[in-house]
Amino acid sequence: MHYTPSEKSGNLTMIIGPSDTNRFFKCDRRNHRSLRFLCSESGAVTVDWVVLTTAVLSLGIAAAAQVGAGAQEVSADTKKCLRIQANLIKKDIPFKKKQKRAARRCRRL
Repeated sequence: MHYTPSEKSGNLTMIIGPSDTNRFFKCDRRNHRSLRFLCSESGAVTVDWVVLTTAVLSLGIAAAAQVGAGAQEVSADTKKCLRIQANLIKKDIPFKKKQKRAARRCRRL
C-alpha cells in the first residue's frame, strides 16, 4: 500500500495496489468517520476490530444454538404426531373420527 498526495486538496490518498484487493473503497482523510475507522491501521483500531468481530460471531453462534434447540423440539413433536396419525390410519374407523382423534392427541404435545 502506498500513499500519494491528492491532486485537489493535498490530503493523502491510499492507492490500491495488487496486495490490497480486499479494499472496496478509496481511503481518504476527508471520508466519513466510519470510513476513516475502516481505513485506519493503527494498533488500537486493530484491537477494536478483533473485539467487534468476536462480539458479532458470539451473537451469531448463540442465536444459531437457540434456533437449533427449538427446531429439534418442534421436529420431535412432529415425529410424535406423525406416529399417532400412522397408528390411527391402521384402525378401521371412519375418516372423520380419525381426523378428530389425531387433532386431539397432537394438540396435547
